Amino acid sequence: MLVLSAAWLLVLNGINPEARIVRTNLARAEAGKSFDVEYHKKLSADALPSLLAGADRLPPDVAAQLRTAIEAEWAKRQASRSDWRQWSLPFGRAATLLANDGADGR
Repeated sequence: MLVLSAAWLLVLNGINPEARIVRTNLARAEAGKSFDVEYHKKLSADALPSLLAGADRLPPDVAAQLRTAIEAEWAKRQASRSDWRQWSLPFGRAATLLANDGADGR
């Protein structure tokens, strides 16, 4: 059972369901469907790279709204993680990505 659980965890990490959801929803937005900024800003750190990479494919007003919402949400998340035990690799990567994205002037 332990081996099966570990295998399932590896499969889920490899698939990254939230990133797949983001890519699917970005493709739908490109096809003229609506894009729910409020939903996407609440996704975990695993979805953030896909969100930031795909924001340019959204209409300019939606992309700006998404970036503003993500920055506000992640500022709250970072402020609430004051203890090193709350840190995770995806969260660290996302924080670095956001810092670099902001440094690029986007």
